[in-house]
Amino acid sequence: MKESEKKQKTGDIIPYPSEGVVDILKKIDILKAAGKQTGCNAKAIIDVGGTLPIGLTESRITQILEGEITTFAEEEYEYIIKSLKKVPKERSYTAASQQPAEEKEHVIIDEETFVLLQELREKTDIGVVALLNRAKNAPEDLKASTAQNWISGKSKKARRDHLDFLLQEWRKYSQYEFVELTAEIPKELLGYEESTGIGPQALLRGTQKERPEGLSSDIIKRWLKAPKDKVRKDYLEFTLQEWRKYPQYEFVELTEEIHKKLLGYKESTGIGPQALLRGTQKERPEGLNSGIIKRWLAAPHKKVRKDHLDYVLARWKTLEQLEAKKIIIPDEILQKLHHHWKRTNIGPEKLLKLGSSVPRGLTSPMICQWLYKKTKTAREDHLDFVLEQWEALPESKRRTFSKGRTARLPQTMQGCVEVTPEIIKQLRELRNTTGVGVNHLLKKAKDLPEGLTIGVVSGWFNGGTATARKDHLEYMVQKWEALANSGQEIKNRYITNKDGYEPISQQDLEEMRHYRDMLNLLPGHLLKISDDVPEGLTNSMIGGWLSGVTQNTNPEFVSWVLERCRAVVKESYEKALQ
Repeated sequence: MKESEKKQKTGDIIPYPSEGVVDILKKIDILKAAGKQTGCNAKAIIDVGGTLPIGLTESRITQILEGEITTFAEEEYEYIIKSLKKVPKERSYTAASQQPAEEKEHVIIDEETFVLLQELREKTDIGVVALLNRAKNAPEDLKASTAQNWISGKSKKARRDHLDFLLQEWRKYSQYEFVELTAEIPKELLGYEESTGIGPQALLRGTQKERPEGLSSDIIKRWLKAPKDKVRKDYLEFTLQEWRKYPQYEFVELTEEIHKKLLGYKESTGIGPQALLRGTQKERPEGLNSGIIKRWLAAPHKKVRKDHLDYVLARWKTLEQLEAKKIIIPDEILQKLHHHWKRTNIGPEKLLKLGSSVPRGLTSPMICQWLYKKTKTAREDHLDFVLEQWEALPESKRRTFSKGRTARLPQTMQGCVEVTPEIIKQLRELRNTTGVGVNHLLKKAKDLPEGLTIGVVSGWFNGGTATARKDHLEYMVQKWEALANSGQEIKNRYITNKDGYEPISQQDLEEMRHYRDMLNLLPGHLLKISDDVPEGLTNSMIGGWLSGVTQNTNPEFVSWVLERCRAVVKESYEKALQ
């Protein structure tokens, strides 16, 4: 038996070659044979070899041992050989997890195969990573980095099954017809992108079922930025077909001069993009929205749709002319507005809902600003509209719900009555007199009319219900009157007399009731939308103020509530103008 065969049989490592050996393939064979003899893997080599030379990694060692990398530094070779020699004989590498994988056939990547790989990559316009991601049965141990080394020429050796799989997958896509991408085609594509305002990503959105497999927005972007000699015909035809579906528009440059004009209109009118387009859905150009205008205002863009720009400029100019007609609200007009509000019992919000042709820009918070003298000017057309609307409304026919006369309740339809402010006032007086709340009264009652619940009565008090069943109202009045006339001493748990508390002024109370009745801010909504609620302030406390049950309270709480309500009204007003 030859000496080399004896060494291999005993499991000794093949001796380190002399300095005269320079043949790379021989060195690879030596490394592979040494690795097989020891049963050693890349991790074990690093364990015994210590610090790695610069550039040498665990995966690189594996590729060198498997012959996938044929070009490496002399110091890398020496590191691996010396490490293999250091592997202790008592250390076992024969466990199933450490055993060398079944040897696969390797082939040399000759010049013809190298050129074929590059041609397929170029022709299909699909990279290694994308190709393996699309493949349904790619070998788990085939790495993209390994295949990229073949294409770049860094590795001249490959496993046959890996190479065959890659060629087979690329050939699937190379069967398609390719056409030359002349200089005119990218220009045409860019023209469609500019005239439609639709980019590659938006173009393919929602076309997953129709578009050719593999076509992506990145491929189209590459055509536009760095055109290739050839592209897939079905890709190009689909892209052109989709872009031609969209209408084309004339685009103009948004110059600094036009940008300043837009900002000037916004400043002079106090009307922002959202308010500018409110109510214009049927007349404004297709595709125009407040977001587009906001982007114009943020900074000049290279090009914008001409029909969009023309419409916005014309509309802002018209509104500027209207704003120029603002007048100071005369005291006599203000008095008439207050008179009609009281006469009709219809507030600003409901007034605008009843109107059939409300002028653009007019809102209920704006009317409240006039009524409470928060602003002294108004657009003449706005003021005329509000006055005409209120004058045309009939006088309220509500009647008083007097204590002890439940038989005379104003009946409406099918045994229901209208819940007027007078009725609510009487109910609150009864509740305050007895000191017994709705919850307590109804929870202990055993003779409740069908359908009468705590929620129903709460709806009367908070204004959520406009009508009530007559028998329900009569029941509540009779129960509270019976308690009041019983002669029993009942502690009024609604009256609060704490140190530092002060009476709520009638002016403050009326203003808060306005925010409740007209804007639905109190008692529940305000605390929900505020982050700085004072500790101890609750919805039930505010409800006590509004109902008149609680007459003394912390003055700081009242100040906070009023200031916050005014701020919300101001914010709503400013938002309406944007």
